[in-house]
Amino acid sequence: MQRRAVLKPTLRQAAAGVAAVCALAGGGPVAAGTPSSVDSTKSIGSVPLRTPESFVAKRRGLRTIAEILAQNGIQTLGGRFFMEPPSNQGFVISTHTIHENLISGQEWDDNTFSANNYRHPWQGGMYFDAARANGYDFWASSMFSFAGSALWEYTGEAHHPSYNDMINTHVGGIAFGEVMFRLSSMVLDNTATGSNRAWRELGALAISPTRGFNRMFTGEAFKVHANPPDRIPSVHQFGFDVGVRTLGEDRLWSSSQTRMFIGVEGQYGDRFRDLARPFDNFAFGLRLNLKSDPKNLGRILMHGVLGGRSLGDTATHQHIIAAYQDLDYIDNDAYTYGGQSFGVGYQSRFATSSQTALRTALFVNGILLGATKSDYANVSGRDYDYGPGMGFKFVASMSRNGREVFSLAHESYYIHSVSGNDMDSYVNFSTVRVLAPAKDWFTIGVDYTLYHAERRYALYPDVTTRNPELHAYLAWRID
Repeated sequence: MQRRAVLKPTLRQAAAGVAAVCALAGGGPVAAGTPSSVDSTKSIGSVPLRTPESFVAKRRGLRTIAEILAQNGIQTLGGRFFMEPPSNQGFVISTHTIHENLISGQEWDDNTFSANNYRHPWQGGMYFDAARANGYDFWASSMFSFAGSALWEYTGEAHHPSYNDMINTHVGGIAFGEVMFRLSSMVLDNTATGSNRAWRELGALAISPTRGFNRMFTGEAFKVHANPPDRIPSVHQFGFDVGVRTLGEDRLWSSSQTRMFIGVEGQYGDRFRDLARPFDNFAFGLRLNLKSDPKNLGRILMHGVLGGRSLGDTATHQHIIAAYQDLDYIDNDAYTYGGQSFGVGYQSRFATSSQTALRTALFVNGILLGATKSDYANVSGRDYDYGPGMGFKFVASMSRNGREVFSLAHESYYIHSVSGNDMDSYVNFSTVRVLAPAKDWFTIGVDYTLYHAERRYALYPDVTTRNPELHAYLAWRID
């Protein structure tokens, strides 16, 4: 009887066992009926269990500021000792240069398109992730992105602070930082050990360097414990593309170049259901144009939800309205376009049959700062002009068995230049995409994009340009 009493669990012990398994599966207790995936490679005894409250990290403001200052110091020293003269002189700072920056006021700088519209947002993302890694949420981290940008502009370099850097670093840094933080969370696995753990930590370090170094400094990179419950989004799809691109001048057959490209794109979260928090769902894209120096980085696109609500959700249709943040970066031999914008969108999804679905979306954006190609030299010293504006985008896509097979998209933007030439720019992108899924994980794709722009100058003749672009590629998809 005594042996039977030892082997037969009580109801309380059974309940505790169920709770332990649920905690392992999702990083915390799981409510009845909630879907979850159990990591079968880990036993209950090998991974310490955690409560949901334990995943709410303590906010560490001093550590965040210290990491931001360290980033700025590394960039200043790197520019000073590793850049060629005379460029390195912009990083020779002193109390005199700091005082000069504080009293000079802000101006518009003459940096290259990639420096202003890619490197500064990425830099701001590093500040943002310093806060995210130290326990701050999206909104609080955005304030640290602004603080890091201001510290850099006034104390990190000898150049006078610039309007465009403050906006691109701060606002673009928010989008960059949250995307990097969430993607690195998917790579990280606190339950992993050995070489698997090492590779995951290195992968997260490559995606979000600030967070990776923070984890090593605090020892989080070496601790084995349960993962946070929101580590993996409800749905996700990522793809890797390899192909050729032909960029034409007015007509596609009068092409100026045909070269290879590689790209990465993805959708994180469900567009129609993950609306509670900023960037619970977002889309992103990255394209590298090979043999196109100095314009190898051809495209960066980020489109993340800030918040929204459902307007109808049934078995056959869904409708939402939501606010979004967008970061756009497009740079090639024919044209450039960049923008930091916020807007609202109305999206619908219709199940036309058991296998096919139609999605439509309309977005209206206010462009806080847009960059568009300039045709004439001006006092800015740049080959692009800056200004605010507005725009809209329409998308219609058809999917079959959860895979997109066809889409149409049109984007129109208006930018009024306030830095550079006195100019109004009207930019349009129209895209047709055809996809032929050969396997669940493999797709053949063709994209045709027409860029059409009208630039109306106050002091010079107006310019109209038309550039068609064709992409043919092989795509590997991961769900």
